[in-house]
Amino acid sequence: MPAGAQAVEAYLAKLPQGLASHPECKIKWSAVQRSLDLCPPGGERGLPSELVEFISRPHRPNEWVPEVYMHVWLVYAATQWCATEEALMDHFIESNRKLFEHFAYRVMFRLVGPRKIISQAAARWRNFHQGTTLEPIEIRPREAVLHHVVPANHCPEPIAHAYAGAIIAGVELAGAREVEVETRAQSPTLNVFTCRWR
Repeated sequence: MPAGAQAVEAYLAKLPQGLASHPECKIKWSAVQRSLDLCPPGGERGLPSELVEFISRPHRPNEWVPEVYMHVWLVYAATQWCATEEALMDHFIESNRKLFEHFAYRVMFRLVGPRKIISQAAARWRNFHQGTTLEPIEIRPREAVLHHVVPANHCPEPIAHAYAGAIIAGVELAGAREVEVETRAQSPTLNVFTCRWR
């Protein structure tokens, strides 16, 4: 069994209904479609057939899709095709930079300023996610702490690194430089993101 398939099996085993878990948690297709290019030709071996069939179908950019499906895909990608979790984060930084450069999203971020972007994180998160929250807890001049609240075991560490990449891209677009995000799983339902910038 490929290492990615083993990682997916371990992830799904922690969820109450496997791939059908947490139907209230959804993500916009536009937020994840660029991650599909992580997959080399024929690289889906070991992924659930239901998931492979789902991602091979056309979807509208603004379509809400099951977040567990995308988490399974990214758990597989982080293990099978990315050398490290940081490599997955780097991929998400770049893919979100491209996403946010589209006019509809660019106007949401550009020239707002890093602290304001962080203060509006909850609302901006809801533009792309349902069923989970991202809340700013502390905002200082060049540092902020955010809490990512999810159903139990819904968002394992590789996925947290991917979302950290999205935060980095958004704070960069708001005008910050040298942005870093440290991730920490405080509990099965809480990831803590510490963002720093210049």
